[in-house]
Amino acid sequence: MCGIAGIVHSDSGRTVEPSQIEAMCSVMQHRGPDDQGIYCDGPVGIGMRRLAIIDLSSGQQPIANEDQTVWIVFNGEVYNFQEKRALLEGKGHQFRTNADTEVIVHLYEEFGLDFVDHLRGMFAIAIWDCSKKRCVLVRDRLGIKPLYYRVADGILQFGSELKTLLACPDVPRSIDDAALREFLVFQYVPNPMTIFEGIRQLQPGHLLVWEDGHESISEYWRLKIEPTPQPFDQATEKFDELLAESVKLRLIADVPLGVFLSGGLDSGSVVATMARVSDEPIKTFSIGFEDERLNELPDARHVAEMYGTDHHERIVKSDALGLLPKLMWHYDEPFADDSAIPTYYVSQAAREHVTVALSGDGGDEMLIGYARYPKYHKLRWILGLPAPLRALLWGPASKAIPNGVRGAGFLKMLRNGMRDGYMDGMSIYTSDTLGDIMSDPSIGEKLAAVGESFRAHWTRSEGLPVTGRLQHIDANTYLPDCMLTKVDRASMANSLEVRVPLLDHVLAEFLATLPIDYKFRDGKGKQILRQIMEPRLPPGHLNRQKRGFGTPIDRWFQNELKELLSDTLLDSRATQRGIFRRDAIERMIAEQGGIGRRNHSRRLWALLTFELWHRVVLEGDM
Repeated sequence: MCGIAGIVHSDSGRTVEPSQIEAMCSVMQHRGPDDQGIYCDGPVGIGMRRLAIIDLSSGQQPIANEDQTVWIVFNGEVYNFQEKRALLEGKGHQFRTNADTEVIVHLYEEFGLDFVDHLRGMFAIAIWDCSKKRCVLVRDRLGIKPLYYRVADGILQFGSELKTLLACPDVPRSIDDAALREFLVFQYVPNPMTIFEGIRQLQPGHLLVWEDGHESISEYWRLKIEPTPQPFDQATEKFDELLAESVKLRLIADVPLGVFLSGGLDSGSVVATMARVSDEPIKTFSIGFEDERLNELPDARHVAEMYGTDHHERIVKSDALGLLPKLMWHYDEPFADDSAIPTYYVSQAAREHVTVALSGDGGDEMLIGYARYPKYHKLRWILGLPAPLRALLWGPASKAIPNGVRGAGFLKMLRNGMRDGYMDGMSIYTSDTLGDIMSDPSIGEKLAAVGESFRAHWTRSEGLPVTGRLQHIDANTYLPDCMLTKVDRASMANSLEVRVPLLDHVLAEFLATLPIDYKFRDGKGKQILRQIMEPRLPPGHLNRQKRGFGTPIDRWFQNELKELLSDTLLDSRATQRGIFRRDAIERMIAEQGGIGRRNHSRRLWALLTFELWHRVVLEGDM
């Protein structure tokens, strides 16, 4: 696990100095505290920070092929590297290390740009081909590892984090107004956008080639949800086999491993499977809250006791918000998923004992498991009514009930239909409320463009049942841009590698072929996983109420942290930016938890994280 960075000039007469690459690498030392490596040759420079996981003694990067005509820096893990190494050695390739990184170099030599088809793992890769004067950037299929880039004035700059690019003095820090609107709607900036003008994310499953001063981007993989008839018993057996294989592959390491354990089915399934395929004792790590609505520690303990794990727990309290400035620095751009806080703390707890942790992330997206899915499934016929009829039935009431009052969001969903109703349900600010908060007088003309990629994925999933369409959207938006971003930044802030067996692409491709009712039936998701895990998890574990992994920010804002909102969002430093309307913020703070049971906590949280991000990242105020 590493952080990578680089600069490539199209003008061969220009030179990249090692100090430039060192500056880019030094700001992400947390991603790789064990080592730093730099390669510079005229107009190209690449570098990395290393967290040593495999081949601790000789796996340093950058790594080259035999004649040093191909160089690589790589962030991630390739779990099938031993198999591919044997294949390459049979074709005459010679190796100097036992690292998976060197295998990628030789795969590129042997197969060209098709090398990525041979990789099973999580990765962000940069390859410099000296003979072709070509730079190749690749991001893994499901977006587990990040990769950012900028093309301007004949220069390609790239890095594992935005701060690596911001370390270059020629990179401007101008906020992309369209990205800001997307953040306020979704709580994250969706790919391929970033919060900064001119800097992009390489999308999951995509490959970028920089040659002769021009970039070309192609999609090499896409998860295609194509339900295919097959016997349930055979599908269950195959799923169980692939899950065990995926977990076993992710136990390959030369350092201690553990697993995140919540009270949920996904992480419990990872622990249960890990116990089956490994003879080593299992270390588990859990986070809880004093607020019983969110506390899953008792359920996690039952799983830990069942498998006799070496179990560790921590409690998150309201004073954890003191962590926010540090989190904003690590996330680089506004990020308003409050579960980043417990994710940071469980990563911190794990890093005290292990260097690698497995997690259950991805189960909800791959197996239609979110608690929100049954609601949309039940309402699919109503939400599918013609738009004029929906507007007639629910339009007046949805406009009459103020935002933040219980039931307002539900009526707006009925009015807007399935596609836009689901987008609103996933949103912090909707098209109705975003216009109220922004100071921009022309905001109304710009709202139509918000959520364009969300709607594109809806169109791309046409023909699937409703729950299949929602799964498609979440797997391509919420999963890489929120869930995996959250885990990557929180874990790497603690120099911890997190591996996600439920997002093995071979497993994901198989799950995408299952009939929808093998995943979602009778109002419950993950049916096939439930079938497998019923005898392997504590009694009643499969029927426990799903709680998620958020924090009790609504209660914190009503009580001990109420003054924090006013002190941060209404002081002159914030209001003089002129981005948001002061009167709208004052109204939300006054209404929070007041008469009518208004709950603006998620909207206020988004504004709070944006303000803190602005101070930390743009103004350097830690």
